[in-house]
Amino acid sequence: MATVDSELLRISRIADQKEKTAAYKTLLEEHLHDLASLKTIVIHLLGEDVLLVISRAVITHLASVVAGIDVDAHPWKLEFICFCLAKIKPRILSFEEPDVMFRESLAAMYMDEEEYIEAAKALAAINLESSTRQYTDVEKAEKYVKIAELYLQEDETVDAENFINRASRFIHN
Repeated sequence: MATVDSELLRISRIADQKEKTAAYKTLLEEHLHDLASLKTIVIHLLGEDVLLVISRAVITHLASVVAGIDVDAHPWKLEFICFCLAKIKPRILSFEEPDVMFRESLAAMYMDEEEYIEAAKALAAINLESSTRQYTDVEKAEKYVKIAELYLQEDETVDAENFINRASRFIHN
């Protein structure tokens, strides 16, 4: 079996964008349960040699499949999501969709562990006022209320009130 690095090199030589994107997605799925390989692939995808349209599509795909990884079988899931968030942060405007998906996965993991403040912080880091992704008033209100609920789970009333006040701006009579 070829190494991840040799596969990345082979894929990088594919001329057709659709074919290249599909090859990257296949490689991701082949190594979905290997933390070191996944990190290598993410670093490669975010490099300057990979076209943004390809890296965005593949990273978004990764964010969707990572959500389905069983944390009990793969305890490194939290570490990997945090790794991905750190790697895409400098280019957040280009990777807003996977950022949201990773943060929602992270929040779900924290909620399962009853770490409600961490879950709230993960969701609060989503930019609901983004100019690149439009959220409806209902979506914004729901997200802010969810964050407030998480803070209330730990009796953090000041933070909860802050998010309730944000939600109230989007609730119309």
